[in-house]
Amino acid sequence: MKGKIFITSVFLAMIVFISACGGGGDDDSSDVTHCPPTITAGSDKDVEENQIVILSAGNVSWCGSANFLWKQTDGTAVVLNNPTSMSSAGFTAPKVSIGKLSETLTFRFSLTDSNGQSAAAVVKVNVYRTGFLIQNVELSKFYDKIPNTALCDEGFIKVSEKQKVLDKINAIRSLHKLPAVDYDSGNDMNTAKAALMIAANNETNHQPGAGAYCATDAGRYALSKSNLYIHAYQSAADLQDSLMPLIFFLKDENSENSGQRRALLDPFLKSVSFGRVDGKTRVENYWNATGIALMLQSNPTADMSGIGIGFIAYPFEDYPKEYFAAGRDYFSFSVLTDYKSSANNKAVDFSGASVRVSDDAGNAVLVHGVSFDNLFYGLPNLLKWKAETIVENVFYTVSIQNVIIKNESRNFEYRFRLK
Repeated sequence: MKGKIFITSVFLAMIVFISACGGGGDDDSSDVTHCPPTITAGSDKDVEENQIVILSAGNVSWCGSANFLWKQTDGTAVVLNNPTSMSSAGFTAPKVSIGKLSETLTFRFSLTDSNGQSAAAVVKVNVYRTGFLIQNVELSKFYDKIPNTALCDEGFIKVSEKQKVLDKINAIRSLHKLPAVDYDSGNDMNTAKAALMIAANNETNHQPGAGAYCATDAGRYALSKSNLYIHAYQSAADLQDSLMPLIFFLKDENSENSGQRRALLDPFLKSVSFGRVDGKTRVENYWNATGIALMLQSNPTADMSGIGIGFIAYPFEDYPKEYFAAGRDYFSFSVLTDYKSSANNKAVDFSGASVRVSDDAGNAVLVHGVSFDNLFYGLPNLLKWKAETIVENVFYTVSIQNVIIKNESRNFEYRFRLK
């Protein structure tokens, strides 16, 4: 006679003898011969050390009677709690060994029926250090639907999170006397797919290869047109706020051309779209990652004559100290000469320009690393340098001389103070 049981808990090193219900006899011989046993061991699990683990198996079927065996085949040995209970058997996840970030325990679930037929399945438990796994309660402040990188599901970021990002971008732009920008919800799917690719592949790549995980045309499109950011971490306590990447883009300390800063402070910028995905990376699955894609769309022929300022300087006037690190971050200066064509602002020549930074007493600050370019990142002209010994809450004057614009030499001067 056929038997079927749904195993609700997985047992380690435990043999259970089960007989199918019924009286048997000649009428059952056909059933026994033609019903090979089937068995499943449930889904693999991710847990943290010291966590109580209950492993649920799937449907199990057999004929006649059967012997069942759960056996650990790999990993640090664990002690089964309530080994004779079929509803609540489990174990406590062990501590991860020193020098490792995670460890995998493997269990084999097998049965042999009274007809000599057998079946087996394997389930794995990945044990991570305490605090490594992201819990939904910690991610729910960012998402209406939590992403799942294993399923290539980007989830849904909260509207309030997008609004917070937009507000911060406009607050940063206001420090430079630049106009506010709008939110572009039409590109949200693209930036979400791009953020998913960043998190899944554990990299920021504007042109990822053919073998990239969770790759889509929408994601590739946004990757090619966005500021990108990744934060890899082990503990959920290290989750970052969505505003952190904006400061990263503004400081842009690892860039030779300050392209991310220039895109953020582009006078012709009209709209932004923000994508965020948190999840386990697919290439190094002991890491969690936050992937960020910020698409910045400009209108290079818009009329910006109402801007009221002829240059973009960083830092400028009273400036939050957390937005700039003297000696590490580059100062930058771009000239806005044509208010109706972004491209025409390429006609600025810094090749003979000089830079002086001094305090209110006239004491000069050491300036070094001066360079310039006319690349098309935001405004297509940029002068940058570094300066040491900038003191907080002290006004400094920046004097830039001999900037050639349309064959004429011009000088610029402005002040800043880090607060």
